[in-house]
Amino acid sequence: MAIRLVKEAPKLDEQIEHAFLLAYGRRPTRAERRLARRHVAEMIEHHRQTPPVKRERPEKIVRTFIGELSGQPFTVEEDRDLKDYEENPQPGDVGPETRALAELCLVLLNSNEFVYLH
Repeated sequence: MAIRLVKEAPKLDEQIEHAFLLAYGRRPTRAERRLARRHVAEMIEHHRQTPPVKRERPEKIVRTFIGELSGQPFTVEEDRDLKDYEENPQPGDVGPETRALAELCLVLLNSNEFVYLH
């Protein structure tokens, strides 16, 4: 969602408004806009000081299942078929501003208003 906001709105205030429209179907109040701006500014500073940990993507996928009749766990290894796979961007793939905007998106999507509406 944060990457979409960055692509569709060039300025922070526009990104905040668009985030509220996407999440709640309404524009933010003045107080919400002010709090969102402050939250994003604090998160930008945090993400500048705390770079993301780069994680290597596994070549094999290991899944653990429980046997239906035995109740015993067993694992299955699968090769990753990357031919038609589009990976989700990882934190290290974007800058601190986008990661900070993602933090705002998480706040909006975990709010009671979002849960109640959707």
